[in-house]
Amino acid sequence: MSGSSGFGGGSSGPEVSCDRLVINTMLASPRPDMVSVLYPGEILNVAILGGTVVVLREEKLVGGLASPLIHRLRACIEEGTVYRARVMAKNGALVRLQVSPASTYS
Repeated sequence: MSGSSGFGGGSSGPEVSCDRLVINTMLASPRPDMVSVLYPGEILNVAILGGTVVVLREEKLVGGLASPLIHRLRACIEEGTVYRARVMAKNGALVRLQVSPASTYS
């Protein structure tokens, strides 16, 4: 039972395959103590904690992710695809991330 939301995946079509899913988004609910140490180009882990898709740095919570494609990302993680988030830019507490499959970085 996958992909029952009825949403489109944007310009990529109704359902992007997990190995091609890339999301450009802002960090949601950032933790100031963790954001202060982030730098552009840094690679962070993406995980599900308590049903929420979050970003971790060295196993510490940095913040959450919010996107129209978050339901697809969650499903892909639950199916076993590993994702990473690259810090694209940081301006104070505003952090722009690009989330993509971990295989992109190997």
